[in-house]
Amino acid sequence: MCVRTETAHCPWVMDDLDVNLLNAWDRVWERCKRDPVEARRRYRRTRGVMLNKPPRAWCLTLRSSDTRLHPGNVDFDSKQACIDRKTHEVTLCGEAIRQLCAPVSIDWPGLKLKDAAKKLGKTVDAVRHWMPVRPGRARGKHSKCPPRWKEITAPSKPLSVRYEPPGYYRHGGGDVAVVWTRSPIDPGGPMGRCPHAIWGSMWQYIHENLPADYVLTVRREPRFKPYGGGERFRGWDWVCPGRVVGGEHRPCGRRCRLLFGPLPVRTLGRALGLAEGLDIQNGESRITDDKSGLRLSGAWFPGMDDPLAGVRSFACRHCWGVVTTYLHSHVGWNDFVMYISGGLLYGHEVERPGWVRYTEPRPRRRRAADRRGVETAGGRASGASAM
Repeated sequence: MCVRTETAHCPWVMDDLDVNLLNAWDRVWERCKRDPVEARRRYRRTRGVMLNKPPRAWCLTLRSSDTRLHPGNVDFDSKQACIDRKTHEVTLCGEAIRQLCAPVSIDWPGLKLKDAAKKLGKTVDAVRHWMPVRPGRARGKHSKCPPRWKEITAPSKPLSVRYEPPGYYRHGGGDVAVVWTRSPIDPGGPMGRCPHAIWGSMWQYIHENLPADYVLTVRREPRFKPYGGGERFRGWDWVCPGRVVGGEHRPCGRRCRLLFGPLPVRTLGRALGLAEGLDIQNGESRITDDKSGLRLSGAWFPGMDDPLAGVRSFACRHCWGVVTTYLHSHVGWNDFVMYISGGLLYGHEVERPGWVRYTEPRPRRRRAADRRGVETAGGRASGASAM
């Protein structure tokens, strides 16, 4: 839903979420200007722990098992070690990271499964989990399958698929799966899903903010799993290089599949271009800063400064404390409002649009073995009590 509104901040068409955020911003801003104690209280919120943890929607993601990481487009200290599946170091420049973290779109009429997997940096088996199951195939070979050339979609799958006859591509075998995307997808996200719509489209362009002269060198180790009395190669793991905090490098060394690189984005304060801050001078108050222990004084520009301490670099989820917000409760809405306003607003102060609904988490399905165990235990218990 879009409404036409004209305010002092932005005289253009905005949706109801933008209108609610700006209305709450104006109300709270005037209140904080009249009450310096309230401004200090909200400023202390920015010095807490939560704003120092970047949201997942504002982070670049590097996958250790990305098939686009090969000696042809990145630098390896030993190409033979990569081919032999041994530990090696990978050096990535800024342009290569941009290509790996950029959203991927597969336009109509689509690509064959093998070509789509190559473009997404995934294996064919991994991409099969991103596409809907062909009706009839999962229920048995005697079930009725949909006709060829028919589009098959699923709300929980980022890829759409249709099946074409093998003669169309001049090779034998069964029907050929052709996939495409309805919108840009995030290859580094879970199941290729992009962030929630309330984060807007900023996640599609944050990779462009990475400096071109940025260089990342990280170690990569193979991951093996027991299989048939031996070991089977199951991909790669990064060795987290750690991060710099307060001019001091804090090593990590954890093995992880994802490296996160948080980048600054356009918050509400930066969009408005604040020229005047909120006065948080102490006066007679004894409120002090939680981190430095000094009395608060000066002006506060919500959303204009960088809340993350240290140099921005790629590290594991534990080092950065990456937060994934879920909107199935009021907690996720409050976190979104806090991040987008720079700590000035609370979730209950912004009216929630009708299209941002509370979604209940799906109940976990219990395995048949667990159900049988519960029933057996219950039967034995009832029999014992009857005796």
